[in-house]
Amino acid sequence: MRKEGMHHSSRVEQQMMGTDSSQALNSMLRPEGGGGQKRKSDQMAKDSDDEEEEETHDEVRLWEDGFKDRYYESKFDVAPDNIEFRHRVAFQYVRGLCWVLKYYYQGCASWKWYFPYHYAPFASDFLNIAELSTEFEKGTKPFRPLEQLMGVFPAASSSHVPAPWAKLMSDPESPIIDFYPEDFKIDLNGKKFAWQGVALLPFVEEKRLFKALEPYYEVLTPGEKKRNVRGDDRLYVTLKNSGYDFIKGLYENEIDLTDEVNVSIDGMQGTVLLAEDCVVPGGSLHSPVLGLSVLTKNNVYCVRFRDPKYDDTFIFPAVRLKGAREPPRVLKPQDLSPSQNRRWRPQIGMAPATQRASLGDAGHRMLGHHTNVRAGAGIYSSVPPVINQGLQALTRLAGLLQQHQYQPHHQQQQQQQQQSNRGS
Repeated sequence: MRKEGMHHSSRVEQQMMGTDSSQALNSMLRPEGGGGQKRKSDQMAKDSDDEEEEETHDEVRLWEDGFKDRYYESKFDVAPDNIEFRHRVAFQYVRGLCWVLKYYYQGCASWKWYFPYHYAPFASDFLNIAELSTEFEKGTKPFRPLEQLMGVFPAASSSHVPAPWAKLMSDPESPIIDFYPEDFKIDLNGKKFAWQGVALLPFVEEKRLFKALEPYYEVLTPGEKKRNVRGDDRLYVTLKNSGYDFIKGLYENEIDLTDEVNVSIDGMQGTVLLAEDCVVPGGSLHSPVLGLSVLTKNNVYCVRFRDPKYDDTFIFPAVRLKGAREPPRVLKPQDLSPSQNRRWRPQIGMAPATQRASLGDAGHRMLGHHTNVRAGAGIYSSVPPVINQGLQALTRLAGLLQQHQYQPHHQQQQQQQQQSNRGS
C-alpha cells in the first residue's frame, strides 16, 4: 500500500531511473555544493545552456498543428482519439464555473463537489454544454476542523493533528496512506520554478478518509474534541455600541444558553445566543498566552452569533439594494487632456499598482538612435541641460568680445610698445 501511495509511475519518473525526487527538486532550487560558492565560467555557461534546453523543451507546442492531441496525451495520459474524455473534462470545468458563481451569489452550492482533474480543457471543447446539469447535491456539510487538516496536510505536518490520526499519515499499513505520498511529480507546465508548477497529488476521497478516522474519535483528548467542532461565530459588543443595552439585558434576564434571539444591530441581522465563557463587565480575563498580563475592567459583552437561515431553494436576488448610492464617477482617459492622460493608469485589484516599466538612459539613447526622433539634428543635439547652458554662455561671451574688439593683455602691451617707438 505504501508503494502505491509513494510511487506513481510516469514517463518522467522512469527516465529518472530511481532518482530521489526530493534530491531532484533540491537540485532545481539550489545547485549542489551549497550556496554562496563561485562557479567557474565554463560551468556557468554549461548551466545556462542546460536551462535554455529545459525552457525550449515543450511537449505540447501550442504553435504547431496537433497541439490539442499532444496536450491531452501529455497532461491527461489519454489517447488522442478519445474525444469523449475531452468533453467530460470540459463538462466538469463548466460545472466548476457554475459552482463559483453560485458560491458568490447564493452561497456554497455543495461542500462535496470538486474539479477532479489537475488541468483545464480547451475552450474549443465546450460543446453541447447546454445539456449540462447545474444542480448540485443538497444538504452537504464542510469538514470539521481537524478532519480538514487531515485532508490538506502532508505527512511532514502530522505534529499538528491528533497523535492517533498522525499514524495514519505514515504507517505503511494505513488504509489511506496513498493520500500522503512522499514522492510525487511536479509538472512545471511552462513555468520556471518548482513552486509554480502543478503538484500531481492524489485527490482525497471523503468517504475513505472518514472511515479511516472513525475508530479513533473516542481516543481524542477533551481539548481535541472541543476543537473538532463547527462552533458559532462570536459577536463582541462594546459599551459604546447601540446594541450594548440589548445584549446586557439578555444576560441580566438569564435566558437559556440554547435560546436563539433575533437581533438587528447597525444593519446586521441574525440570531444570538449567550456565551458560556463570557466575561462580565468589570471582570478580568486571563490571557491564554503565557507571559501576558491579565486584562482587567472588561467593558465588552460576548455572544454567539448565527446568520439568518434560508431554505435550500431560496434565491437571493442579485439586484441593487434600495437607497444604494453610486460611487463618484471617475474620469476616464478620453475625458482628460493629453498632458493629464499621460500618467493615467487603470486600477486593477484592490490597490493601485505602483510598479512601472521604465528605460534607463542607455535604453533611451538606443531607442532615440534607431527611431530617429530628432530628424535632421546632430548627434550632439541632446547635450545635458547644464552643459548646454554653459556652451550658450560661452557663445554669447565670444560675440561680445568680438564686438568690442577685445585683445589679450600681452597683445595690448606689444601694440602700445610699437606706438611709443613710432612716436619717438
